Amino acid sequence: MNFEIISETDLMRVHEATVDVLKNIGISTTSDKFKSLLLDNGCKEKKGRITFTQDVIDKAIKRVPGPWEITSRTGEHVLELGRNRAYGQVCIGLPSIIDLDTGERRDALLKDLADFTRLADALEFMNVVSPLYPRDVPQKAIVTIEAVTLLRNTTKPIRLCLESYDEWPYIYDALLAVAGSEEALREKGLGYYEVSPMSPLDFGTGPAEAMMGVVEAGLPVGFDPAPIMGATSPVTILGNVVQHNAELLAGVISTQLMKPGCR
Repeated sequence: MNFEIISETDLMRVHEATVDVLKNIGISTTSDKFKSLLLDNGCKEKKGRITFTQDVIDKAIKRVPGPWEITSRTGEHVLELGRNRAYGQVCIGLPSIIDLDTGERRDALLKDLADFTRLADALEFMNVVSPLYPRDVPQKAIVTIEAVTLLRNTTKPIRLCLESYDEWPYIYDALLAVAGSEEALREKGLGYYEVSPMSPLDFGTGPAEAMMGVVEAGLPVGFDPAPIMGATSPVTILGNVVQHNAELLAGVISTQLMKPGCR
């Protein structure tokens, strides 16, 4: 079954407006490393912002790989990306839950993360397992703790949102221990590892350099912009979609400039 929520004409309008945003407004970043990557590969600096030329955009889009897969640690669960398939996944980053014993809302705890992970692992319609946001652990190490807890409690592909590069080496070591070798980890992926640009159009040092770490490791990278209509993005639906798409495409272009053909 196919669902069409936007016409081909409007889709092209969104793409053209997205390209216009990237060419004329661009993105901001506080990362010298990320800025150098972009400028060294044909992007331009304009009034403190990085803009993308049409040539850079076109070449990067052509480098994006065709259909590819993410495989779980056991090989039992496979996500086929780029083949018009939909998958279910746990909502990421929930900071609170309803306590099953008291019925009251409270902070999510590490035990809850382990319990929810095992629940998602057992549910047939959940294909990707994402973490809650446990509040009873050191927050500077929270993504590392989330990663280890997921890996201990599910064999399904996982999804992590990286806040900075600082934790990435430890997360990578945990993934490597599960996969057994760098080659096996690159081949399987075990999940995807996303960053969240700050709307509007800001790739701060944290997400930018975390993204570069994932790409360098040869693992699947995702982008999760969260523009808010009328606050951090235009108030119109199409305007919001254009900005969201521009933030996504800026990330995709950046990955292809760094390592052509990366996932």
